[in-house]
Amino acid sequence: MGPETPNATYQVKFLPHLHELEVVLTLKGLSGPGPVLLATPTWVPGAYGFMKYGRDLFNLTATDPATGRSLLLQREGWSAYVVEAISRELQVAFSIHAFDPAWSDLAGFVDTHQALFLATRCLFAPEHPGPCRVHYDVPAGWDFHHPAGATQVEAHTYDYPSHPALLDSPVVLGEFGRLTRTCGGVPFHFLFLDVAVGFEARVEPFLDGVMRLAEACCDVFGSFPFEHFTFIYSCDPRAQWGLEHANATTIGLGAEVFIDSKAFADGLRVSAHELFHAWNCCRLKPAPLGNPDLLIGCFPDVLWMTEGFTRYYEFLLCVRSGAIPADTFFS
Repeated sequence: MGPETPNATYQVKFLPHLHELEVVLTLKGLSGPGPVLLATPTWVPGAYGFMKYGRDLFNLTATDPATGRSLLLQREGWSAYVVEAISRELQVAFSIHAFDPAWSDLAGFVDTHQALFLATRCLFAPEHPGPCRVHYDVPAGWDFHHPAGATQVEAHTYDYPSHPALLDSPVVLGEFGRLTRTCGGVPFHFLFLDVAVGFEARVEPFLDGVMRLAEACCDVFGSFPFEHFTFIYSCDPRAQWGLEHANATTIGLGAEVFIDSKAFADGLRVSAHELFHAWNCCRLKPAPLGNPDLLIGCFPDVLWMTEGFTRYYEFLLCVRSGAIPADTFFS
């Protein structure tokens, strides 16, 4: 991003044994004394349904940074609060319960030994958009992986051009497996949050299949639109995941992916779908999704192109890469 100063700064602390996050949000450059709306999203791009992410917040406090004075917080609807600011700066602290494996592709999770961070449950100021900065307070001994799309300013601190860009950046911490392949000079990182039976014997053939899919995608569009790409996989049967991001994706493979031929092919098919979204939807997107309304929703009719075309190509790419036979595609 450019030299513009971030409007919002987040300090994110992980509490593994509580499955919680402690977050401090500092806002600068407000218009002055008066009400400030703070909210969590009610939906995230790629998952077109309303969710009550705000229900996971607790221990909210608001202060004026200059004076240390406590400020009044009032609930506004199911996902928002109004704070009466007394200056051009505002600091809000809150805790987040962050453990729901079934929906972690949308909002992340914190476990005793690893975490997937997404800013979905974090408050933001929709009326004061702009760049933001996040410092991740990483537990001692934990590994850390950040996808492309943000600028690292110091250790575990990143700048994002906008709040939607922050929402589009899944960060993995703790214990996980990481393998890297290259296609056309572009690195592809494969992060496994856990392993299933048959992993050692079948993971390399699986990655071979995904890289053939990447080559087929590149043949369609002519080049890769990212600096590097991250596949985040879980084999937890509760993780019914499949969510695209501009530079990454979170996918639930299931516990039988390496021992069942159909599950293996389905894992490749979903990988093709989410990778194709890196072009179709994440970059070639309907105009309303260019500036999505995270509070009231943004579900334009033209989603049939972003999802419908991607659904078609997930099968076509699998045929072209040899993952499935042509007669399966035509059936």
